[in-house]
Amino acid sequence: MNYYKTIFISDLHLLSTGCNSELLIDFLDNNKCDRFILVGDVLDGWRARSSLTRLIGIGRHKYGVFLDSTQVRVLKKILSKIATIRTDYIIGNHDDFLDTFQDDIKRFGNLHISRELTYTTVKGKKFIVFHGDKFDGITRYHEWLAFLADYSYNMIIYISHWIQTIRKWIGYKSYWSLSYIVKHKVKQGVEAIMNYKESIIQYCKINRYDGAICGHSHFAEQTKIDGIEYYNCGDWVDSCTAVVETHEGELKLIYWKR
Repeated sequence: MNYYKTIFISDLHLLSTGCNSELLIDFLDNNKCDRFILVGDVLDGWRARSSLTRLIGIGRHKYGVFLDSTQVRVLKKILSKIATIRTDYIIGNHDDFLDTFQDDIKRFGNLHISRELTYTTVKGKKFIVFHGDKFDGITRYHEWLAFLADYSYNMIIYISHWIQTIRKWIGYKSYWSLSYIVKHKVKQGVEAIMNYKESIIQYCKINRYDGAICGHSHFAEQTKIDGIEYYNCGDWVDSCTAVVETHEGELKLIYWKR
């Protein structure tokens, strides 16, 4: 059992078939913390939206909402953390429907809901924590392209799921993901064009933060640029990663059984 001061996870995409809920349950069972921070896209409202539009006859060939027993177990484990420790929920672009309720339920017991927060480490370093979608030019200015990319990505996830199932049938035990490979080939170019990480670094410089902790891009990363520390939590679709702070004040990126 690992015990941290704070655990940061993002991009769970619960309600979609992409969520790697079994590994996520294993992670939550084996890692405890004093504070739990969900860095956006925990619930995939885009999948639910697709389900609704399909139901009323608008739009075709869209994936609907998905919730199986393992995802229900994930939700129960998250709720149990909310019941016992401070839990921050940062709203992302896939769960932006929560903006409607944010003013009414900014705080509900141990649960705090916001678009961003300032986090101070044991060593006194000041970090901005946000999902990161506001620094993504495609998400901000070309929503139709973001939806198209999301739809294509979910098609790849579906194919990847069946490839992984076949691999298990023929005896391969290690986790392998087609969507992980495709994502790193395609999104690297998109990220470079839109200057996602560089924009966040500049934001930290202007606002005098020591660094940023974010998600959104699904690229787990820990780096330092021009004195600014950058941590991306990755996701629980492919990379299965988290950022943690130890009780000694060390921030680090951990990969869970990859």
